[in-house]
Amino acid sequence: MLSQALPAASPAAAPDMPDAFIDATGSVDGEHALVLGAGGLETMCALLRRGCASAIELRLGEKPDAGSADLVLVPALASIEQARAALAQARRALTRSGRIVLRGAFGVGDAQTLAIARLLRREGFCALRVQEIGGAAVLSAERPLFARPAMARA
Repeated sequence: MLSQALPAASPAAAPDMPDAFIDATGSVDGEHALVLGAGGLETMCALLRRGCASAIELRLGEKPDAGSADLVLVPALASIEQARAALAQARRALTRSGRIVLRGAFGVGDAQTLAIARLLRREGFCALRVQEIGGAAVLSAERPLFARPAMARA
């Protein structure tokens, strides 16, 4: 009978990217999460390991159920156009005071990161944070509990 010993995990090894992304998200205990776009399966598994009550994966552009999520995660955002699509889905899915977390394929100071931050603010999200994980920008924001009435656009 052949057996192989597996090497022990090195404590200095880099963290798994979905786990590092969830760490940046904060507490997910008991939350209902919606994961959008690429990298969804790994992110869903990481969420469930951390105590998330439920996690659903949708492709960008698919219509989520209204008010179905406390947390929306986009683990692999490649462009501002994808950010717009994800925000449209998030607005529909998020409950009041829900959170959105987006991980971009660009750095913290890049023009795309700044444009997405402006887009989040324009869409009414607050408590915006930008941090770097593994060389990529991670933006997080909250939907306010008491939203201001929408202003008419000229």
